[in-house]
Amino acid sequence: MTKITQEELDKAGQQPRRETALEKTSRAAREIMDDEAEERREKTEKLRKARLKDTGRARPVAKATEDAENG
Repeated sequence: MTKITQEELDKAGQQPRRETALEKTSRAAREIMDDEAEERREKTEKLRKARLKDTGRARPVAKATEDAENG
């Protein structure tokens, strides 16, 4: 969804209408939730990469330990 600029409204010959208190609250809540969701996605991606990187290193060490115990 694209945001309409003041210039686009003027070109259309429309006067900007006032935003009601409910609309302001809804817009603010939506922005906050979108920001939090983006932060959560970024954090999840960072943790996923760290886990995969760590898991890749841990496997050979764990396997070597098992071989030492069995051998």
